[in-house]
Amino acid sequence: MNTVRFIMAFFFFALPAIHNGALGEEVVYVVNGYTHSIPQPNWSTVMMLRGSDLEILQTVTLPAPDARSIALTPDGTQLWVTCPNGHHLFVIDAQTFEIIDEFDYSDTINKPMGIAISRDRGEVLVGMHQDDLVVRFDAETRKPLVPPLEAGAEGSFIIFTPDGGRFCLVDQGMSVVKLFRSADRALLRTWNLASPVGLGDAAMSPDGRYLYVANMGLHRIDRLGLRVPWTVNNYPTEGFLRPRGIDISPDGVYLFIGHYMGMDSKVTMWHLEPFWARVGSANIPANGRRVVRNKECTRIYVTEHAEDECHAYRVNCDEESIFHNATADLNTIGGYKASPIGIAVGDYTPLIDLAADKAVYRTTGSISVTANVSPLRVPCYPFVRVRMADGSTLYYQQGVGFTVSPVPYLGFAAGTIMTTEPIMGYPALSANFSGIPMGTYILEGGAVDMRRTTSASNLIYFGGVDREKLDVR
Repeated sequence: MNTVRFIMAFFFFALPAIHNGALGEEVVYVVNGYTHSIPQPNWSTVMMLRGSDLEILQTVTLPAPDARSIALTPDGTQLWVTCPNGHHLFVIDAQTFEIIDEFDYSDTINKPMGIAISRDRGEVLVGMHQDDLVVRFDAETRKPLVPPLEAGAEGSFIIFTPDGGRFCLVDQGMSVVKLFRSADRALLRTWNLASPVGLGDAAMSPDGRYLYVANMGLHRIDRLGLRVPWTVNNYPTEGFLRPRGIDISPDGVYLFIGHYMGMDSKVTMWHLEPFWARVGSANIPANGRRVVRNKECTRIYVTEHAEDECHAYRVNCDEESIFHNATADLNTIGGYKASPIGIAVGDYTPLIDLAADKAVYRTTGSISVTANVSPLRVPCYPFVRVRMADGSTLYYQQGVGFTVSPVPYLGFAAGTIMTTEPIMGYPALSANFSGIPMGTYILEGGAVDMRRTTSASNLIYFGGVDREKLDVR
């Protein structure tokens, strides 16, 4: 890189705590069970994807097969994941993407399946197949709560009312829905929806009055009134077969449905109030297994269970439109089919969050980059590197400059650092350059986890890697 002259410092020292009020970028968490792989592995994965383009940012491997459902705590810090045939329940730190707790039910018949977390009390409910139990946890302490609920049905899918006062349990195989009061777990109502092939997922209206259930076998949406007089309304999906994944707009006006049609399938958008009508549709290959919207309802994300993908769709409720936007291939491990099901949307701020002074540069000029650094509570070696327009990567080593080797990141010579307070707006890079080739460069920053990294050819990061695209024109 003799055409580029860099002047850079990336030192860390104690600074007064400065709280980061900036929001992180939107990310999507996808659960892969690999159930279509032959033989099926004895592990599963959870992936974090960037919402804007579905780039896979991080992957964590769960030491149990058949991962299925996921729930994000209200504060966005924890991911709870069920593995029914693996007889496990895992808790993942949403920031560092590490397993922080696990519950092993392999010495019982319990199969953790559906999962939900209340917004008001932070109570976690996990539906157990085989014995029809719903076990309970405190989300903050991750301690079990007693007693569990003998639900009399399998909790394939669980959903709270927005106020947390009640919850619904959907037994997808038996086509039964039950409504319980949260405070004492008293059964309030039972519905048998008589689907010949079982139910899909469910969505709760924002006011907690209705539960919308995807009735796959009868090709319709069943709306269950959750208060007296316990009304039931049926909404046919008009030739769009087997509604399966489902979510609802924050105003309760629109439903978004993923269909399981086997081929040439669809994701559809339906107007609920004051009339039922399809207002938009977009393509998905075969099986829109689970659907989730973002907070603003400008995008929805759908797991494609048959084709091992995640799909993103742009939504405009004012114009009543939906358009396909991006696809992620989740088959990142050779020989294995991801078979994704669970999906959730959250916000993520990289532990080392880089910000360049601009996104477009000329072939001669200068660049400055600042970094917001979250607390690094384990020994780490922070880094900045540049992925060049020709595909090569240059790594910065303090006192040496840029090299082609990541060996210094092992910290054997440079040592490691830990920080207990955030460092905001730190001047991470200042560079003058001349005559560099035009093209797209990727500026990356992060921290190598010294507890787990043992080889320069397999760097393991604490948290993710922040990537900023820079164009030279």
